[in-house]
Amino acid sequence: MATRILRLLRVAALAITAPFALWGLASLVLGGIPTGAATPPSDDTVTIVLESNGAHVSFWFPVAHPLYDWRGELSIEDTLAGEWMDELSPDSWVGIGWGDRRFFLEVLLWSDVTAEVALSALFGGGASALHVEHSVRPLPWGATREVVLSREQYVALVAYVRASFRRDEQGRPKRIGAARYGSYDAFYEAVGSYSPLMTCNEWVSRGLRAVGAPAGAWTPFAYQVLGHAGKAPE
Repeated sequence: MATRILRLLRVAALAITAPFALWGLASLVLGGIPTGAATPPSDDTVTIVLESNGAHVSFWFPVAHPLYDWRGELSIEDTLAGEWMDELSPDSWVGIGWGDRRFFLEVLLWSDVTAEVALSALFGGGASALHVEHSVRPLPWGATREVVLSREQYVALVAYVRASFRRDEQGRPKRIGAARYGSYDAFYEAVGSYSPLMTCNEWVSRGLRAVGAPAGAWTPFAYQVLGHAGKAPE
């Protein structure tokens, strides 16, 4: 009887751990497969920035570029800074990241992570959100990468990001109440659900792959996104 119980426990343990092992193996293999190609800088290219906090990567776009002006739909009024600032400076930048709604709204510091929130993000299926930040151009440090895009690639990437916003009847991005981390950011309802296959970092790479920019075949981790984007700016 004891032998049978131990055998059943081993089978159960294997059934539980096997999916995680396969997920980890797939992330290592697919995350290392490059896709897309770098675009040489020229007078007709546009540079964006990828920024990572170590676990999560966001896109950074110039706010007022001739190809698209984000001030038309991502207002500074949605942030606390809107109480004393009428509009964004034309040379400002906007950072946009996608992820699990609960994790975004309930975890300000890593110490805020609870087992319930972690398991919710791990198994996925819940609502997603977009975190929007307004700032100057991200500083060139180890956790940023510059990505050069053609004009066509830039327009297509902007369209990809804009399509991730859930919108109201007037077509405006739906802000999530007063949720924010600081004075210059806000959260918005997003399209899609976070899952082990569609992580915040894979959302970034999916956009890059869609426009033919350097990215991995599947990148659930932040370091994989930055690794394919090249060296940090000097």
